[in-house]
Amino acid sequence: MSSIPLADVPVADREDLARFILVEKHVRRDGSLPEIKAVAFLPYKHVELSVTRHRDLQADELWALGQQVADMRQLPLVGRGDLTTNVPRQQGLDVVPAEGPGKGARNHANIVGWPSEKAAQMVKALELAAAAQFVKYSQAA
Repeated sequence: MSSIPLADVPVADREDLARFILVEKHVRRDGSLPEIKAVAFLPYKHVELSVTRHRDLQADELWALGQQVADMRQLPLVGRGDLTTNVPRQQGLDVVPAEGPGKGARNHANIVGWPSEKAAQMVKALELAAAAQFVKYSQAA
């Protein structure tokens, strides 16, 4: 592992990212496989979307970070949406390293470059959701 803080390391094009899902209704379960709804990928008031880099993490460490996020927001951890960095970049967005809260700060990143109009954000969020793979959280993970 490098001694350079991960927040100073650019996010590679094929790097794996996780968007933690904290709201059950953000997952559509009416098909053969669960799908993440676009609303789970909409940026909030800061017009950036928080994600976690998988880099240098084992699966249990990634889930522990998700649980920290859920605990901070006082919501249940439902699962995560996994996608690679090239997906948002193909939508004209970028993924940049960022300092995050808590112990997971070193793996935090933001998807940035969102348009300010909600309708235009939804178009991009639909593409991210379509490309993301839903991974259900299990207490035994």
